[in-house]
Amino acid sequence: MNKYLEKLTKLAACCHWGLVIVGAYFVLTFLSVGSTSAMGIYYIYIMDKFEVNLTSTTVIGALNTAIGHSGAIIAMPFVEKFGERPVMIFGGVLNLIGYSVSTFVTSFPLLYTTMGIIPGLGISFSRVSIVIAVNRYFQKAKMLSVSFGVVGASVGMLSFPLLIRSLAESYGLNGALLIHAGLSFNLVACGAAIFPTKSKQLVEENGDEDKQIACCNKETVDISFCVQPPYIAYMITNFLFMAALYIPSTQIPKHAVSIGITVKDISFAIAVSGIGNMFGRISFGVLSHFFECHVVKFWIICLTCSGLIMLMVPFSTKLEEFMIFMIIYGYFEGASSVGWNISLFNLIKLKYYERGISIAYFVAGIGLAVGSPFTAFINDRFSSHGISYYIGCGMFVLGAFIMIPFASIYAKTDNVFPPSKKQNEPNSSVFESNSNIDCSKCFPEVQISTYM
Repeated sequence: MNKYLEKLTKLAACCHWGLVIVGAYFVLTFLSVGSTSAMGIYYIYIMDKFEVNLTSTTVIGALNTAIGHSGAIIAMPFVEKFGERPVMIFGGVLNLIGYSVSTFVTSFPLLYTTMGIIPGLGISFSRVSIVIAVNRYFQKAKMLSVSFGVVGASVGMLSFPLLIRSLAESYGLNGALLIHAGLSFNLVACGAAIFPTKSKQLVEENGDEDKQIACCNKETVDISFCVQPPYIAYMITNFLFMAALYIPSTQIPKHAVSIGITVKDISFAIAVSGIGNMFGRISFGVLSHFFECHVVKFWIICLTCSGLIMLMVPFSTKLEEFMIFMIIYGYFEGASSVGWNISLFNLIKLKYYERGISIAYFVAGIGLAVGSPFTAFINDRFSSHGISYYIGCGMFVLGAFIMIPFASIYAKTDNVFPPSKKQNEPNSSVFESNSNIDCSKCFPEVQISTYM
């Protein structure tokens, strides 16, 4: 068994196993974003069961999404020490525990922990693991691989609200949460699919020379990039973008029900946003692959459009109008979400990406924690369904405006590691590009080409 696992690990290290990693990324985004999109449906049943207001209820979703992002700053050291595989498996277990325990909760405040904090931590551990795995498996087509991985979010947006509504109607809130827990446990299988990009056995067999070739870059990376103007602007826009991102999906259900639209109909309207979201993610990914130097510009355009389209919601009174809004908003939300991730490739050097994205997730979590509860509180305070969307529009447009001075920044992203230097040069790097690895020498029984 150990020999089989060792052989499979070696094969995964050099073959196109990166495609499987993209599949695991797809499943993660399907579950994480799908869960967030279904929170608005959960809110209706939670408010009815525990007799609480919208402001208190939205804190559950805010904790879930916020910790799911900001927990990256906690997860990153574990990934660096133990690797992506065990950390993602642990994240799947946390999701199972959180949602399953929620079915036995009889006191509303406990839901903040069982439905908010614990699953949020599970998602953050899994998300950081898979993002780093994708970054290390792909030398080329990084932007395209990330884009297709996050398409799972669109499928989740399309299916999860309908699924949760159907489960809640058939089995009640507790039954829906229990099945949700079982679905989230699939993250364990996704984590098991992440094989290390270089096995310890390879080092032992090939001596010190092959130790210089490392897919897990242990080079000390400083954080000086954090004080560079492009990254600072990116972080401010990151905060504003995440604060506004889920305002529609979390607050439209109550707004629609208050004007006579049924829960069934509005859950369908929210679900169809996944169609637009899917096309937005795919189109942005394809455009970024062919026009890498314009990625930040595309992101600015999508942010602006996302904000302006939100102005449509206060004037919507029919189900058809909500559906049109959700499809259009879903398109630009999906494109903006992909742009948020891959714009960082152009704003900082590639060797800083893993640290940079983990910090970005942390700030994004703060934005998610603030955005929906704050706008829900304003709604309850002023009894206005429109003010949330005006605030959201302002956040999107301001974030886009901040990024304009850095729209033309471009960093080449073909190579995972800095180009190797000659051995006779002083302070030469001990790391070489994966493209220089002759896998046929390591594994003579398999003829392998460099992966994507």
